[in-house]
This record gives sequence, C-alpha cells and structure tokens, in this order.
Amino acid sequence: MEDQALDHAHLKACLEGQGIDCSPAWLHGLLFGLVAAHDNRWEAVMDAVHQCDTRLAAAGDLTHSLCHALWQSLDGPGLDFGILLPYETRPLEERAAELARWARGYLQGLEAAGIAGESLPDEAGRHAIGELRAVAESGGAELAADEEELEEAVEHTWVTAVLLRELLVVVRERQ
Repeated sequence: MEDQALDHAHLKACLEGQGIDCSPAWLHGLLFGLVAAHDNRWEAVMDAVHQCDTRLAAAGDLTHSLCHALWQSLDGPGLDFGILLPYETRPLEERAAELARWARGYLQGLEAAGIAGESLPDEAGRHAIGELRAVAESGGAELAADEEELEEAVEHTWVTAVLLRELLVVVRERQ
C-alpha cells in the first residue's frame, strides 16, 4: 500500500492479496487505537498489532504503511483523519456494520495497549470509551435504517476517537 489516500476497497484488496481475511475498517480502527495509545513508537504499535492478530505479522509492510498514513493525517495541518469505511455507493447495512467493526478495532487497540475506560483519569475519556463501546456492540444494526443517522454516528465516532487520542497525549505528557 503506497503513500496514498486511505481507501477501504484498496486496503481490502491488499489484505486479500496477502491472504488475510479481516475487515479493513477493523484493522484501521485497531491501528488507530494503538497509535492513540502509543503515538509514534513504531515497535510498540507493531508488537501490539501482532498480539491482536498473528496473521498481521506477515503483512508488516502493509501495516507499517497504514500506520504511517494515520500518523501523517493526524499530525498534518488539516487533521485529514477519517474512519475508513466503504464508499457511499455500498449498501447502508455494510457501511453501518463496518463502522461497528472500526469501533471494535479501536477499542481492541486501546485494550492491547493496556488502556481501559476505568484507567483514564478524566471523566470525558471514560464517557468516550462508553460511547465507542455502544457503537461497537450495536453491530451497526440500528444505524442501517437511515443514511443521515449513519453519517451522524460516523462523525460522532470520529470526534470521540480524536478526543480519546488527545486525552492520551495529555496523560503521556503528564508522566
């Protein structure tokens, strides 16, 4: 995966090309959760990725490229980060399910890094983790009925994920 805009279909093809059957949204969420927890410590992120799913050890270049794209988008001037979902031309149900998978991946990344809602020193962080859990546990079912509702859920999930990353940066700086 070269340095290019993140694309769900392209990442899915790259994963399939390496014989890895996992959701691109889940992988993107997992990596973002790990990046949020570890910032740019590459070794810590990759060790945690391999602990979460040993199949990803064979895709080191792919996951490194995806992490690099995440770091660039997070540290760029316009905060170009976005949740990696299928294009809007895909069925609403598929996009809603992928949003839930992204949230599960993000939470799994945080958990792999030893971060749980209870361990956050800030009530906003604990609330944000609860919000992400609700999206992850929903499976996207209730969001699959309405396009506008899904768009709002994607935006809310994005803001929540960025808030958690910022809180984790502040916590790291205090230590």
